[in-house]
Amino acid sequence: MDIQLSQKFIDDHLAKANGDFLKVYLYTLRHSGEGVGEEQIADALNMTEKDVRRAIAYWEKEGVLSPGPERREVDVMRLSEDDEFRALLHALQNYLNRRFTQNDAEIIGYMYDQLGFSAELIEYLFELCKQKGKTGLRYIEKVARSWYEKDIRTIEDARKDTAIFAAEIGTVQKHMGLSSRELAKSELDHIDRWLRTWKMPMDIICEACSRTVLSTGKPSFAYADSILRSWYEAGIKTRSQLDAHDRSYNAGAHAGTAPAAAGKNNSFHNFDERTKDNKNTGLDADVMDNFNDLFK
Repeated sequence: MDIQLSQKFIDDHLAKANGDFLKVYLYTLRHSGEGVGEEQIADALNMTEKDVRRAIAYWEKEGVLSPGPERREVDVMRLSEDDEFRALLHALQNYLNRRFTQNDAEIIGYMYDQLGFSAELIEYLFELCKQKGKTGLRYIEKVARSWYEKDIRTIEDARKDTAIFAAEIGTVQKHMGLSSRELAKSELDHIDRWLRTWKMPMDIICEACSRTVLSTGKPSFAYADSILRSWYEAGIKTRSQLDAHDRSYNAGAHAGTAPAAAGKNNSFHNFDERTKDNKNTGLDADVMDNFNDLFK
């Protein structure tokens, strides 16, 4: 079988990919369609399976190889023979001051074995999450997936990402008019959800914050969260989509198909009409007070 590398691959990847990554890619390309596994690749290239997984993860992130399954079954018994993994579990149990369940060990094994995170990076991840008061393994796994998607593979990468998040927090504070005080944990949780879970772009988040202050006369993370939730559920991710959403809403208001309150040309909330007694709204009481002020 003749192997041909595209000009694009040579231009984009040959210089920056390390030798082991290139070997794994070439071997995978050579045996394309044969269903070769990580163990076979490791044996053929005299590498560890962990290094092979890291190489595959790199090429998946680069868009050269198609991603594998989201998550495979974790063989904790096999990993228990890995001295580094055993030491990692012991260190993390001591750090969190609790014994891990089988499921906990599988989650950590997933980060270590399938995401290809080093023990040092996993320990740093646990430290960051504990500092935020988040010690649930499901939450930590969510952060690990986010790091994997952003190609964070070293502690230095993670520190840069943390610095970026700090800058994003500062931007939200500015648009909420809160640059003079520290944010509460619940407020930081809101920002974390907007950025990490909903993956809302920063300019859309800033717009929601500005509309919140303009509509309510004060900073309210709960109110902004309601706006962003409605945009997230509507699939709004760009400013052009938001502008189209606003035009559609205002057109409906002028045509009499939107809530009567929209007749004041208020495009800042974009909520459906609520019942007078505010039942089943899913909004906090203070948020509803501000919301109802819009209809006076």
